[in-house]
Amino acid sequence: VNVHTLLLFAWRLHHPNAGKPEGVLRSEDSRVHADPCQEFILLDTVRIALLHLAPVPGDLTQNRRLIEKAITIAARSGISWVITPECCVCGYTFAEAIGTDWILPQPDPWMTRVCQLAARLRVTIFLSHPERDPQSQTLHNTVFVISCDGVIAGTHRKINALHTGSESWSTPGVQVMPIPVQPVGPVGILICADAFSPEIAKSLAGQGARLL
Repeated sequence: VNVHTLLLFAWRLHHPNAGKPEGVLRSEDSRVHADPCQEFILLDTVRIALLHLAPVPGDLTQNRRLIEKAITIAARSGISWVITPECCVCGYTFAEAIGTDWILPQPDPWMTRVCQLAARLRVTIFLSHPERDPQSQTLHNTVFVISCDGVIAGTHRKINALHTGSESWSTPGVQVMPIPVQPVGPVGILICADAFSPEIAKSLAGQGARLL
């Protein structure tokens, strides 16, 4: 499996016990838990894995194996969140190789498998995966936030999708809304060029997003 790089970093929570030694709680912190799926956690950091992968455009089978292997490696490193690259399951230029008929409403069988993997490994996964809207049949470049209990907590459809070239298959998203992701709380999702428009980030921050 070609896992090029696994980047890990820790993001410090503004927790009432931030900076205290692990295991030291204030008397009023009766709901603090060690499980990252819970509302509060004992530690004041979130360990995040950024998967630096090399998907093969159009090779869905190989890319899915690559993603599953990378998620497993990351989980064994003690991380809480796994963030995948844009279009990791298909490769950015997939449309020229395999078209778009394979894109289904989600969760499809493989997405369900990833949800089960997240629950088994107890990690939250930010998974980039194209989707087909079941009502309109439009296609979207989407990030799915899969919580560590295996439930899809929310999605973000790329807003600043290119109208030509490798993203011409994708219909731009229209909704900007934070997604609750424990243990941080409201989190804003930006896909690549979404970060080029300040109004998207400002809207997410204005809605209470603690992290983008």
